[in-house]
Amino acid sequence: RYNQIPEQTLVKQASELFDTGNYVKARDIYKQLVNINNEKYKNMLANCYKRLVSKAIVEKKYSDAKKILNQIASLSGKEVYFIEHVIIAVKENNFNAACKFCINLLEDNSLENNSDKLLIADTFILSFSPPKQLEILAPALYSDVRSVILALNCIADEKFDKAISTVRTIHISSPAAHWRLFIKGVVAYYNGEDEKAGKCFSKVPLNSLVYNASRTFC
Repeated sequence: RYNQIPEQTLVKQASELFDTGNYVKARDIYKQLVNINNEKYKNMLANCYKRLVSKAIVEKKYSDAKKILNQIASLSGKEVYFIEHVIIAVKENNFNAACKFCINLLEDNSLENNSDKLLIADTFILSFSPPKQLEILAPALYSDVRSVILALNCIADEKFDKAISTVRTIHISSPAAHWRLFIKGVVAYYNGEDEKAGKCFSKVPLNSLVYNASRTFC
């Protein structure tokens, strides 16, 4: 139905629909524009697809989200990976797949922001078995991940002093730094230092996978 509409009119319509959150209709127009000029408009269509992926994740339609990610890959003509692959795998409690996607993202050097890096660290830690490729790709992160896992095991064995000493070397700039706060908070909690524990837990980032766990101690 868009065949008779001038290209620039379609661009304007698609942009307005995208800006107002009507991603389905915007997608339909961008698909038509891709048929007109693939190189010029494929990134715009990909951006629209990514918004639809985010919407599907919020609605817990993970199968739909994965199908849309495959459509983005078809646009690129090659296998591509996004942080959304990790998010979906974690939501489905598939940490083996999530770790593989994390490795793909590290290999592609395609982590876009600190929030993505935080999720990557959380995923490796909660897998409790980070892949050896991580040691090659990001040795510092691998060391921090291993330290956190060891500290969590120490807490399970009630070796609280060892848990604290194990994460002491994690630098504040590390994507796993919030786990050091969590470990300190848990140890303080079990030592009856509620105020200290509360201060530690209050600094755990809201967008971290360990945030909800920290709230159970408050």
